[in-house]
Amino acid sequence: MNYLRQPALLGPTRRTRMVESLQATDAQRARSDTLGHTGNGAVEQLMPGSGYTSAELTTLREVMASSCYAATADAFGLPDPNQLTPQVFPVWMRGSVDQPPSQRPHIDNRDGTTPLITAVYYAQVSDTDGGEILIGTGPDQVVVQPVEDDLVAFAGNTVHAVGDLRAGHRLSVVCNFYLAISRHA
Repeated sequence: MNYLRQPALLGPTRRTRMVESLQATDAQRARSDTLGHTGNGAVEQLMPGSGYTSAELTTLREVMASSCYAATADAFGLPDPNQLTPQVFPVWMRGSVDQPPSQRPHIDNRDGTTPLITAVYYAQVSDTDGGEILIGTGPDQVVVQPVEDDLVAFAGNTVHAVGDLRAGHRLSVVCNFYLAISRHA
């Protein structure tokens, strides 16, 4: 299974600022499953609305897209960033023994199109038991335990999941890179 793990992507100061920005934003969160996404249990994502497109979250998306691109472009042969459209969104998980949150196996997509790569940045990981990312399926599956400030990236057409998070909490930021659609055709 071809994947990349980049430790200490942002460093402690930038990582802390990102987490504070996500906590301070006025954007509303909702359970992932109620938004039609792949999360089960206490998995939350941002709800569409004015807070979702706030200047603060737009800046956060730009920083994450730039950082993820710099860390993955060579390893995955990504084209020039002007030819890409990033999709960046945070995912919160709170552990539970009785009803552990998880994400069922899926391939990220936007309107039925898979990204060139999927990158997951672990902005906050605290006192976790479980919650590992499962990349691929079958005997080639790779299991990666999240570490704060690490980036994990893989081909966008790869099935992946998140195992049961039985304790602790984690905040990840997903960055998918799609080919930009030419408007001059």
